[in-house]
Amino acid sequence: MKNKILRVAMLGALLGTIISPLANQVHADSNQNNTTQSTQESNITDEASKPMQRNLGGVTGRWLVINGHNEYFSPTIKIKKDDPSNVEISKIVSQNSGYTNKFVQTILFSDAVVIQALPKIIAPSKTTYTIQYTEDKTTFSQTPPNDVTKIKGIKIEFANMTQADQVEVKNTAKISWDKTHSGVNELGKFYEDDYLNNTVYFDSYRMVTASYINEDGQQLAENKYFYGEVGQSYQTQKLDIPGYELASVVGFESGQFKNDDRTVKYIYKKLPITSTNVTAKYIDTDNNVLAKDVVKTGNVGEKYETDQLTFTGYTLKEVQGNAKGVFDTNNQVVTYVYSKDATITNPTQPVSPLKPGTTITSNSTSPVYNGKQGNTLPSTSATNLMLYSGLVGVLLSILGFSYILLKKI
Repeated sequence: MKNKILRVAMLGALLGTIISPLANQVHADSNQNNTTQSTQESNITDEASKPMQRNLGGVTGRWLVINGHNEYFSPTIKIKKDDPSNVEISKIVSQNSGYTNKFVQTILFSDAVVIQALPKIIAPSKTTYTIQYTEDKTTFSQTPPNDVTKIKGIKIEFANMTQADQVEVKNTAKISWDKTHSGVNELGKFYEDDYLNNTVYFDSYRMVTASYINEDGQQLAENKYFYGEVGQSYQTQKLDIPGYELASVVGFESGQFKNDDRTVKYIYKKLPITSTNVTAKYIDTDNNVLAKDVVKTGNVGEKYETDQLTFTGYTLKEVQGNAKGVFDTNNQVVTYVYSKDATITNPTQPVSPLKPGTTITSNSTSPVYNGKQGNTLPSTSATNLMLYSGLVGVLLSILGFSYILLKKI
């Protein structure tokens, strides 16, 4: 009996030794199947979430060179506000190993960037490429626009890159500051095939805005803007606005530029309406009055405009005061000052003196008397002879008349 029990026990141990590895193998196979299925599902999910694959083969490297400095990933560069200098931007792709049949590099520039020249492509002699341009970031053409500043993007297709080959695309641009905002601005996006590889940003200034409004929120004067870098100091100012007085200030009138822009509100209340005068005077440079004063009356804060008058023989020289503006709390005077025009006369042409021995000749054969041409005047000697003859005749007549009278007596 004991021998039977011992043989059964030994048989059970033997069966356990055989079955246990089989059971473990079955469990392992089950786990492996579950893992394989899970991995396949994971791979399917990953493939679905991946962007379109680039055509670059083997191991490649890429980086940016901006104003001579190597930059990686999506850099933010510093550019001082209103700096007119060119920004030099290069994208380099290097074929470290393997082979690339072709790939496309696309660059789209932001509206704050103005391209200054056509791009420069540097590539090995065996590497071919074609380039296209766009003005709307959507439609590309192989013909560049006549005005290169209208270029908003380029697309270059490279082919035949082998190990150790490298291509570079250089662009030159300026910042259009009237299309920027404070803080970080986008400079451009860099794609490889349809994959966004880099975005370049630039950062230059922060802004504080001073606004001038009434108690109803209506604007009374143009905003004033203050620019600076983070940490620099700023100081806003109140304005003197006719017909209003400052009631309160919301915000920090002075302080330091922060990452976030600030607004300082100057709030004004309206003064009681009063009327004042603007007098226009018209005088010459010697303070002689040329016309009566013209007086205009209006309420404080209302607009006025004086008139320039015209005076014969005078030219306006200057205007003292504001020819137009708004009625102030004080009376105002605008003085129009005129200068007298110079009198223009025709000068008499000087007569050159005659040289000794000069003979005066005339084209006319007879003199002119009282504007009419007549006979030739007698010479001076002939005139004297005639005078003497007349006197002698008169004397003889007197003597003859006296002789006759004496004879009758």
